[in-house]
Amino acid sequence: MRQTSTVLIVACWLLLSAVHAATYYVDYSGGSNNNAGTSIAAAWKHCPGDTNATGLAATNALSAGDTVKFKGGIWYTGMIKLDFSGTPNSPITYDGNSAGDWGGGRAVIAAPDATKVYFNFDDQSQRRSNIWLAGFLVSYSANPGVGRVGVGLHTGSRDIVITNCVFNAIGFATNMAGITANDINSTAIYLENTPNIKIADCEFTRMFRGVAVRSTSLIRDIEITGCDFHNHMIWLVDMAVAASGAVVSNINVHHNTFRDFNEFNSGCWLGSGEKPHADGVYLRADGAGGPTTWVDINIHGNTFYQGATSCSGGTAMIFIVGGPGANIFNNTFTHVVQSDAAISIDHQKQASGTQVVNIFNNTFMDNTRAIYASAWTPASERQINVLNNIFFLQSLNSSTVMCDIESATNLTAWDYNLYYKTGAGSIAYINGGGGWMTFADLQSNGWELHGLFADPLFVDSSHDVTVAPEENNLELQSGSPAIGAGAVLGGIFDVDRNGVSRGSSPDLGAYQYVAASGEPINRIWGNVTVHGTAEGK
Repeated sequence: MRQTSTVLIVACWLLLSAVHAATYYVDYSGGSNNNAGTSIAAAWKHCPGDTNATGLAATNALSAGDTVKFKGGIWYTGMIKLDFSGTPNSPITYDGNSAGDWGGGRAVIAAPDATKVYFNFDDQSQRRSNIWLAGFLVSYSANPGVGRVGVGLHTGSRDIVITNCVFNAIGFATNMAGITANDINSTAIYLENTPNIKIADCEFTRMFRGVAVRSTSLIRDIEITGCDFHNHMIWLVDMAVAASGAVVSNINVHHNTFRDFNEFNSGCWLGSGEKPHADGVYLRADGAGGPTTWVDINIHGNTFYQGATSCSGGTAMIFIVGGPGANIFNNTFTHVVQSDAAISIDHQKQASGTQVVNIFNNTFMDNTRAIYASAWTPASERQINVLNNIFFLQSLNSSTVMCDIESATNLTAWDYNLYYKTGAGSIAYINGGGGWMTFADLQSNGWELHGLFADPLFVDSSHDVTVAPEENNLELQSGSPAIGAGAVLGGIFDVDRNGVSRGSSPDLGAYQYVAASGEPINRIWGNVTVHGTAEGK
């Protein structure tokens, strides 16, 4: 977690809004709603906006720049409606003891049995905006089938930041006999038709969904970054449309960690009926009932891995259903054991136009399959571009294929990738384009004419992926054949996961090699066609 940097960000906001702003204090254990609320000694019991607030806590209206500070280590029970708006330079801040200077640890937001949402805004006529939620632990378990939401933001809310929060045990999230998959149905953060929302440096564990991004009309400008999603979860980030004509635009999921969420997989499922289908990032247009539009969906710089597990099953780390397009780049995938692949693209079609999925500059290490794409007819409605990736296999069965493409006609660009496996056998299956193929077969069938089969020479790939996959360092050593071997892609693909420019001779995989002097190594290669445009380098 990036708690130190987040505290600094919050501190900057507090300084910015210090003039003409007030700080209020909430101590659920020792405060009183009849107090002034303006000091620790005169703290309120309830926060303004809580339906249970009385006295001054109920009548006080928060203004732009105000901060409501909650005492750390105290369990706050209730539902807080975000009834007040700040301004772009003076947001209203709800702070769960980010600085750690009042009480012990984080303030804990819980809810009584009758309450399904903790922080919540759903008054569409008010259009609240410019709000910060920082430093809370949101946690409240429930009986099977009882849905919970930690933070619910609906149509009209906008320009909201949720940072440095921990969401742990939202609703019911236990694998046990006598339950069904439908009994696990709670969500940490729910966004519907909301623009300009940032979720940063948060932790998510033990719930159905971490972040739900839902559009019935338009949702746009959502950023999820620096977060840790792990254990006892089913859909970690769920992007969905729920009406014909809905639009999802400019969604950036980047530099997060998605790991070790296999407890509900078929290999370990104890409940009744169909097991849950676990996915890291889920893009789905299959429930809209008509055409939908997806624009600028970027999944980049993330770390995906599964450690020790006997729980086979699940679907994919990134699962695309119904036709959404996406840019998937600069990610690392290590020991992904989901049934489909690290990245799975399904055949259903409800999104408008041509589906374009760009899979660029990712590093795949020891996955059951790196990429799976089902067949799509007509082929003109799907483009899959796979460029500048590293596919590395050293610990799994030698019969494992790295890529499984069910229709060669859906492949627009498949080149400039590096493959390596320690055992013999096929590395890919392309239906209608050669079938089961070794690297030599790929090239003889017209694929990977600029590709490589070689050890990429990672800095450290010695750690057992079933024990400590995260300990492997997938950056490149000097002398790696992946250095300078890529195609120039330009635009948002011009930097690696660390922000290093790829320049005129990009490396393969998620990391651009940087020499001891700090300058990237560069070599010149040919041209490649992506989206019908020749990019030189």
